[in-house]
Amino acid sequence: MHRRRIRGAAIAAAALLVPTLYAQPQFFPNSQKYKDSSIPNATGRSGSASIEARALFNSNHSTDIELTSSGAIAKVQLQSPAGPARNFDGSDGSTFSTNVGGLGPHAHVGITANVRDVDGARTDVVSVDEIVKRRPDLSASIVAPPSAVRGHTVLIRATFNERNGDVGARANFFLYADGELIDRVEGAWVDALGRVDAVFAPVIDKSGDVTLTVAAADVNPGDWDDSNNSASAHITMKDAADFYSWQASVSEEDGRLFRHEQYSWGDFTDDQKGIQQGFNVEGIIRSEVPQTAMKLVATAATGGQPLYSGQSTDFIGPFRTWDGYCTESISSPEVTVCYDRGMAYTSVHVSFGAADVVYRSYGWATRRNPFAPEEPRFEWNTTYAADDVQARFGSSVSMTIDFEAAGQKWHADPIVPVGAADVFQYDQDMQCRHDDFLNMDVCDEIHLWRSTRRGSAYGFAN
Repeated sequence: MHRRRIRGAAIAAAALLVPTLYAQPQFFPNSQKYKDSSIPNATGRSGSASIEARALFNSNHSTDIELTSSGAIAKVQLQSPAGPARNFDGSDGSTFSTNVGGLGPHAHVGITANVRDVDGARTDVVSVDEIVKRRPDLSASIVAPPSAVRGHTVLIRATFNERNGDVGARANFFLYADGELIDRVEGAWVDALGRVDAVFAPVIDKSGDVTLTVAAADVNPGDWDDSNNSASAHITMKDAADFYSWQASVSEEDGRLFRHEQYSWGDFTDDQKGIQQGFNVEGIIRSEVPQTAMKLVATAATGGQPLYSGQSTDFIGPFRTWDGYCTESISSPEVTVCYDRGMAYTSVHVSFGAADVVYRSYGWATRRNPFAPEEPRFEWNTTYAADDVQARFGSSVSMTIDFEAAGQKWHADPIVPVGAADVFQYDQDMQCRHDDFLNMDVCDEIHLWRSTRRGSAYGFAN
């Protein structure tokens, strides 16, 4: 029996800052995988001829067989314990693919290919033993502040999970506002059973209620279930007020997924659970603030129990935006300090999360491109020392925010009431059925539970 567990992680995004562990962050191109826990593809060689084979199990219980070769594939034979050998014409191409039934997750399938045009006139026979793997299944969630200033940079965090556990996937992450593409991350890698964050920093030039949608697209290998690749949230876009104010939001999500499957060739169990906490705070200062010698210190607590404390002092910039300029922190948590010339105010926005890695967008909706790398980048999340949540939310969350720039100081004490839990539950007890694709009895049991508590508040700083 295979048992997997996702550790609970505290995701603090707001004025929740941690001491910088390194003077400069270490960036990597998205083309580099941060790790790869996928079940490997089968490879084999005979003489100078070689093949690589991949068998991917689909949600409709069929299996895609894919081969690549160093030469021309003349013939292919598939042999599985569940049935007789199946023969195919390779058409002398360097790749071969077919869709078959009768195979299931983690079943073994023998693949033999006749390969030409490698060792002169000789036809090489190459055999491999491939393990059938479930296609990757990416799911998405999004955390956004309840409101933001129109035409101004806003931080939005999305989390993408791979749920099937056999194969990781490449994908492009897109962010939409009322259906309009406003930001993106390209070529991201999500490891098998992995979790990654994407931090977007778009300028949203809209008013009133705006629907934000984040989506994983162009998933490679193709996704198991496209229906959970996107998630949406609402944000209120408004004009800046001519005073110092703050807005804050918090969220806590507790989830559990248990799945047990029985096939003739094995018994498989997935047991995943975790806790995520998120925080966002934005402060508005009614004047231009010199973006030098900046420091932000924050704490959060609930019912007298600490949730988080930390500070950020390392920033880069300023860089131009459409109506002013911004400075950003160089490591997690993400802090953005922006001045808007048209509105004559400064905003301080902080977001933080804990995941395998943090992906950062181009910021191509602003004039940040000259300061962006040649391609999107990710960084190791090295700032969070422990994955355990310090405390669960009570009826409210209180935070203390102290921001300093060029010797000037600002302070806010947001208190955010936390609402009742929004609970989703799905239970399917063990049931068996005859599967026509596999031509055998298949039994499975699924239990899914998710509880989410949220809160938001607005106010004026002293």
